[in-house]
Amino acid sequence: MVPYWYLHPLKICPDQAVYLQMASAILSGQVPYRDFFDFNPPLIMYLSMIPVVVAKLLPWPVPLCFNFSVLALSIFDTVLLSYLVLRNQTVFPLHQFLPVLFVFAAYGSFVIFDMGQREHLFVLLFLPYCFMRALSHFQAEAAGIAPTWLRMLLGLMGGLALSLKPQFLLFGLALEAGLWLESKRLPWRTVETKTLAAVMAGYVLAVLCLPGEALAIYFQEAVPVYLLGASWNGRCLLHMLLSYEYFREPVYLCLSTLLLSLVSRPGRYWAVFLLLSLVGFFHYLSGGQAWTYRLIPLQFFSTVLLAYLLGCYVHFVLSGHRLAYRLFLQAAPILPVAGLFFCTFRIISFYNESVGSPGYDLSPLGYAMVNPRQDFDSAFFSMVSNSLPQEKVVSIGTAIRPGFPAQLQSMRPPGSRYYYSSLVMLKEARERHPRHARYLLGLEAKQVAALGEDIRKLRPRLVYIQTEPMSSILAPYNFNKYLEDYEPAGYVEGSLLYRRK
Repeated sequence: MVPYWYLHPLKICPDQAVYLQMASAILSGQVPYRDFFDFNPPLIMYLSMIPVVVAKLLPWPVPLCFNFSVLALSIFDTVLLSYLVLRNQTVFPLHQFLPVLFVFAAYGSFVIFDMGQREHLFVLLFLPYCFMRALSHFQAEAAGIAPTWLRMLLGLMGGLALSLKPQFLLFGLALEAGLWLESKRLPWRTVETKTLAAVMAGYVLAVLCLPGEALAIYFQEAVPVYLLGASWNGRCLLHMLLSYEYFREPVYLCLSTLLLSLVSRPGRYWAVFLLLSLVGFFHYLSGGQAWTYRLIPLQFFSTVLLAYLLGCYVHFVLSGHRLAYRLFLQAAPILPVAGLFFCTFRIISFYNESVGSPGYDLSPLGYAMVNPRQDFDSAFFSMVSNSLPQEKVVSIGTAIRPGFPAQLQSMRPPGSRYYYSSLVMLKEARERHPRHARYLLGLEAKQVAALGEDIRKLRPRLVYIQTEPMSSILAPYNFNKYLEDYEPAGYVEGSLLYRRK
């Protein structure tokens, strides 16, 4: 996948793009929530500082450094898991876990659209911790086989994984429950669990050490609005499960794999992977939104469970036929050769696809690269046509788009503390919870006024305002008074574009 991302140096999704912008703001001295608004816990913002720092050291754009950083994490994890399996085959039988290693390597690398989403980072960070936890659980001498520094590293990774979202704690409980179901014991005092607990406790303390104004905005504004108004983009159960192939296929995979695992019990890790898959299913359904990134844990752990079951079944079938088993082992070297052939084929197809599509020269942005035009939204071309790099842009709409990823790609920083608007969530919360209407209406008026004052003070070059429903939400506040120095300049992706005179 390295050639793919190098051929698509600015390709990135909206969520990841906005977190990279927040990371840049933190590096410039700004404080989350006080200086820029968001609903989510801050860990992802601070982790996103890594590729931003790398981009400052290398002549590469931030999106490319981000994608390479996630890819490097996937490669590092694959090497780490291979080391654990090969060094501890009594705990991780090779015939069971070799398919799991191939699945992990392929899945971690071939994610494109949701590359670097928190769910993607979670599975990359959490599975190595699962292996270390299982090693300590099933082998009393694990302390002598796995160095202390390695166990601490995996505990650190596990702590970061569980801290990315509060609901990820359920996966940690599922892991412990699966281990307990297998052996009816649960040793807690291990190096990796202590490190995990220390990381999570340290993270909570770090959040509480944020300035009081930032904490007040987060707990009194961001969290209530999210809890009360996140359903504005909700979907019914049938739509989440059966509407499109990219929803149906992971669900079918999960259900069929769960059924296969329930009719047999081939190994002692089936309960762990089974419970992780079930929690992944719950994680997707509990969100109430048909977003592909929420499917990642469900799809990932179901695929791992399937690979584990297939490894167990192949071993069971071949173990009774020594000649067939010997031939199978002798044919094992074919797997790396087949993998190399597949990678070569993918690289050639990536190159042909890139050469065959129109390109956009990135030299005006300071990079000696070309990116396929199909990777950009219309808002990107609108920004580069109506502004210069480092001129500020404001986008007011119901989603992160059209502001991001276009602003990050075009190097147009935000012209307001609201990188994306939450006004539609306030409207949804007010309609669904009338008893909180007065408080929510006050928050709405505060956000509209803050948006307007940011435009007056920071004087962004461009302002995008979604026609509906955003124009209707802003109309009672006479928002046009903040746009006296602007003129209409077009219509882009459902938004009216205003350009400073």
